[in-house]
Order: sequence, then structure tokens, then C-alpha cells
Amino acid sequence: AGAAKAAAADSDDDSDMGDLFGDSDDDGAVEAAAPAPAPAAKKAKKKKIEKTQLTFYANPVDSEVSMDEMEAAIRGIVIDGLRWGDAFGIEDIAFGLQRIHAQCVIVNDLVGLDDVTDAVEALPQVGSTAPGTMNRLG
Repeated sequence: AGAAKAAAADSDDDSDMGDLFGDSDDDGAVEAAAPAPAPAAKKAKKKKIEKTQLTFYANPVDSEVSMDEMEAAIRGIVIDGLRWGDAFGIEDIAFGLQRIHAQCVIVNDLVGLDDVTDAVEALPQVGSTAPGTMNRLG
């Protein structure tokens, strides 16, 4: 009888140690809790639209180009993601020559500085462009 008690005590000791390596075949083993699914009502974050404010100078081909016509031609350029500002100005350079100081806002993912300046330089009234300032918005 003493041997039976000792054998029962040994088997109880084995069960008290638990499953050290997580490979127990016991049906009563506690399973790890699965992570809770994200709530369906949670709103997806909207991607922030990054914009840049550009100013640049547009120089005419020669002194006989009308600055008003040149400004109208520049404002007539339409590119997706480009918005012309109201801050267009005419500046004197030297010897009777003038240039246009233009301002616009671009959406960074849709249009770049080169896209704008290439489109402006393609106009027959414009001889060249020069960068002014670039300011990232928001």
C-alpha cells in the first residue's frame, strides 16, 4: 500500500510541474488568447495632402513682349495639382526690360517644380525662368 501511495505521489508531482515546452496533449490545456480584431467602425486615417508654394520669375523673349499677354498665357497653363495665386507682379530688371514674378501652389504628389517651369518656358513669349522661393505648406 505504501508503494501505491508513493507511485500516486510521483504522478501527482509530474502533473504539478505543468507543461514546460508548450507541447501538452491535454484536452484541458489553456489555449493562448487570439488578439481581438480591430473594430470595424474605426475610421481609416486620411493621407495628408502635401502642398508647396512656389514663386518664380519668368523673363520675356525680348523687350517688345506685352507683360499682360505673357501673364495671361502663364495663367492659362492648366496642370492637375497646380493652382495659380493672385500674387503676380511685374518687376523692372534693367534697360527697360521687365519680368513677371509668379506665385502658385502645387500638390507634391501630382506635379513638380520642373513640370511648372517647363510648361512656362514652352510659351512663345517666355525666354527663361528663374526659381524664387519654395515653401512647404501644412
